Amino acid sequence: VFFFFFKQKTAYEILSGLVGSEMCIRDRYQRRVHGDYFGDKMETAKIPSKKFVNNYQNVVPDALDGLCMLNSKICRIEGTQIVTLKKPRTCVNVICGGGSGHEPAHPGFVCDNILSAAVCGGVFASPSYQDVLKAIVHVANENGVLVIVKNYTGDCINFELAADIARSKGIKVMTLHVADDISLGLKHEIGRRGLAGTVLLYKILGAAAQTLSLEKLHEFGASLGKFIYTIGISFSACSIPGYPPMYTLGPDEMEIGLGIHGEKGLERKKVMPCDAIIDEIFPKFRGEIKKGQEVVALVNNLGSCTDIEMMIIVANLIKKLNTEGIVLKRIIEGKLMSSLEMHGMSITLLALQESTKDLTLQCLDAPVDCKHWKITEPNSNIVGHLKQPIPTAIYKDLSLIHISEPTRPERISYAVFCLKKKKKT
Repeated sequence: VFFFFFKQKTAYEILSGLVGSEMCIRDRYQRRVHGDYFGDKMETAKIPSKKFVNNYQNVVPDALDGLCMLNSKICRIEGTQIVTLKKPRTCVNVICGGGSGHEPAHPGFVCDNILSAAVCGGVFASPSYQDVLKAIVHVANENGVLVIVKNYTGDCINFELAADIARSKGIKVMTLHVADDISLGLKHEIGRRGLAGTVLLYKILGAAAQTLSLEKLHEFGASLGKFIYTIGISFSACSIPGYPPMYTLGPDEMEIGLGIHGEKGLERKKVMPCDAIIDEIFPKFRGEIKKGQEVVALVNNLGSCTDIEMMIIVANLIKKLNTEGIVLKRIIEGKLMSSLEMHGMSITLLALQESTKDLTLQCLDAPVDCKHWKITEPNSNIVGHLKQPIPTAIYKDLSLIHISEPTRPERISYAVFCLKKKKKT
């Protein structure tokens, strides 16, 4: 056993020395940064971005403390960046984690029926294997622990290492990797990143854990993961606290297929109307989702999209699905896995399979005490009618308002006067 621990720790230290502690190897090459974002020296005199923070080195613990102050059912384990339920579940416990900066993922989903714990690294940096191990040990019980890992090299190294050590201690642990990015196509297995589909997956598995064994839960999750597809689009970059934007896009440019850490996307194009953007990215889904397929859709705000924009995206997506003959069973909208303040969005489609459709929808619909989870059945009847038409006489009285072009307050006052007068007569 001693040799096992020594070997694993040595491997971790070697990797840390090569790529930097808790960093993702692939991200080191793909991230487009200005200067040394992740070095030990932080020159605060050259900070162009503005953030509401106390100290740039403590943004994650400070944020997690604020989150726990808003929810009496969760807490942060002292000396760590782990958020956990105060009362872990007696069934299989599901945990997830990764770099911070994607809130509410993952700590915002620590609640009954979703995650039992979330392990948070630094901003855009994988958590250490020590913290992952502490989280596993903390929630472990006789039913076991399912660890969900996004497909980033740093996360894969640290979460798998922690799971191996936990198994050597006699804890039942299984890991499940999520790689829902389809911007490069499904054949690029190594390059497929874990995106917002991760949240969709652990919402389902968190509910299913109530009744399934660890082995069955892992099998169910693996079967779902094959049919979750996500692609992102952004109009701007984001900026790590204390640093300038990670890259720049022209005022008329957008990037398609980018990652949630600012990794390079599939391509840059001129900004288009929203309906044209949906048309542009839809062929990526069409290769995997055929006409008549039943799906669940997740429209994710990557950071700073307004509600107006999000509703327009939802409307265009639903219209496109209807046009393509794809049956939308559920839709989730909101900020679920962000990229700090990035002005962008991602669309996730889960293709429902006949053998697991009922269980999947049942788990998605399972109630949770989580303000970030909003799921609904799409509403096709969006046009309403007045119960009682307004009498023509009232329109005649209101038309007098425009004769002398009065001010807005005068118009309102006169309208009220006319209505009262009409009521008396």
